[in-house]
Amino acid sequence: MFLNRLIIVLISTFSIAFTIGKYFDHLYKKKWQDFFFDKIQTALSNSDEYDILFIGNSKIHSGINPWYVDSITHLSSYNLAIGGGDEQEIKLLSTLYLQKHHAPKVVVFGIDGPMLQNYHGLKDRYPFLYFLNNDTVAGYMKKNGFPTTIIKYFPFIKYSFFDEYNRISIVSKNIYTPESKYSFFKGFINAFPDPSFFEVDSTKKQPFSLGILPQPQKINDTSAATIKQITEIFMKKGTRMIFLFLPGKNNTLHDKINDKSIFDSFFLSVAAEYKIPVMRLDTSSVYLPKYFADNFHVNMSGSKLLSIDVSNFILENITQNKKLP
Repeated sequence: MFLNRLIIVLISTFSIAFTIGKYFDHLYKKKWQDFFFDKIQTALSNSDEYDILFIGNSKIHSGINPWYVDSITHLSSYNLAIGGGDEQEIKLLSTLYLQKHHAPKVVVFGIDGPMLQNYHGLKDRYPFLYFLNNDTVAGYMKKNGFPTTIIKYFPFIKYSFFDEYNRISIVSKNIYTPESKYSFFKGFINAFPDPSFFEVDSTKKQPFSLGILPQPQKINDTSAATIKQITEIFMKKGTRMIFLFLPGKNNTLHDKINDKSIFDSFFLSVAAEYKIPVMRLDTSSVYLPKYFADNFHVNMSGSKLLSIDVSNFILENITQNKKLP
């Protein structure tokens, strides 16, 4: 009798847990679909092929709009960069994409000093826990400390690993609405309300994380090796790379608070080693403060300017000088 009751209790408990977990899955995916899930699903899907791929962190994620790129280059592009993405996550997304797609003709890599220090970014990249049926994803998440086998069979327990912010986000109201239909387009997202939105106490957590990481003081060997690996996995498949140094608000001030010379030297040496064209906008005087939502991310006007500049650079350095296959 006791055993029967225990079995009934266990079955009922797990049934309720699975049901609640499914409901939480629906809410969490709906909340972060545009920001994260679309990226991962695009990488894992073989339904669309792209000529140009943009990879990097939030500066690319919110900075390059494929609508302008496609219009200018007459090629098909996708913004695979992801807010908060470090070198490990960029490598994972690139690997997933190449498993399901033909190699793109061009990859624009938005490089950034913080990528040169290993931040173990996947430790709080919870959207990947929804894709553990993919062996590559499961492998990466396991290396980052998640019990992937248990989560795979009992997916509702993944919420026990979420931090407080992500748990609350499941039921919190989404306060972001796009300014226009071009604010969310083929992986590009620029959801900054206005510049004053970010003029808050820096000790408080921002409403959503776009990955402004602490500035590293020295190069991490593993991170540096990963940057090279990202470059190689594309170039070995015939993809032409471009390294893009992105602009910042008040570039001279930005240079003073970052010891950029160490990081710049590394990226430039890799570019020279692999014969990669380099586009430097980090010292450009064209990107005035009015084009930025904060010190690091361009607003919608800035993204238009940045997208056009990058498109023209692709035409000048890749598609015209060397015919694409």
